[in-house]
Amino acid sequence: MLNFVLPEARIEDIVDNCDPAYSEQCVDFYCPRASLVLEVDGSQHETSGQSYLDRNRDLYLEANGVTTIRITTDKLDASKAAQMLYERFDKGEDAPSDFDEKTAFVYEIAIRLQMALLSLIKQGALTPDNQKWAIDFICDQPEIDEEKLVREATNDLFDLFENLCVLADRSFKRPTICLSHKTADVKLDVSATKMWSEIESEKGTVYVRNDYYETMDHFFVSDANPIVYGNTD
Repeated sequence: MLNFVLPEARIEDIVDNCDPAYSEQCVDFYCPRASLVLEVDGSQHETSGQSYLDRNRDLYLEANGVTTIRITTDKLDASKAAQMLYERFDKGEDAPSDFDEKTAFVYEIAIRLQMALLSLIKQGALTPDNQKWAIDFICDQPEIDEEKLVREATNDLFDLFENLCVLADRSFKRPTICLSHKTADVKLDVSATKMWSEIESEKGTVYVRNDYYETMDHFFVSDANPIVYGNTD
């Protein structure tokens, strides 16, 4: 459950078209799946002025579908908050009766691995010109055959590279993939279920995680009207 709770979330990331009065403010903890804010209030929140501001912000969030739970520091018991999380947690639609979760995780991790490799190539951390890629690969699904998954995912990616190189009239030789936990060009930690956490931030490791804000579409095309330059001749 803790994987879905985001600390110090900005209200402008929680509410679309956020009121400027709250856009720079942060909540203590936010669970997007449950549309729930958890606030831990110290003694300063007991003053009439701060209490008034807190109440207005709670009402603003509530009007935008987000419930706020406030816990005072002297009664810091997470049981109430945890119960609310479990009650409100979005379990999603029921999966079809023939749904194979293990197979779904295999495809999800394979796609995430491919996207991570493409990003590393774009950034120069890996290059197709090297004839050997040493990868330290970790995933959160122990039942998965990691060696087979990495081999098939990279071969699928190399099939794409070969076809692109044919179109560009360039040669391409597939790098040899070597899984190694000792000496590696890149260390990848790929998860199908975890969210990003600063607790997991080992230097030199590339983490592939879920987005806390799952409803947001980060993949969109921006455009603008063409610039018309006046002829000064």
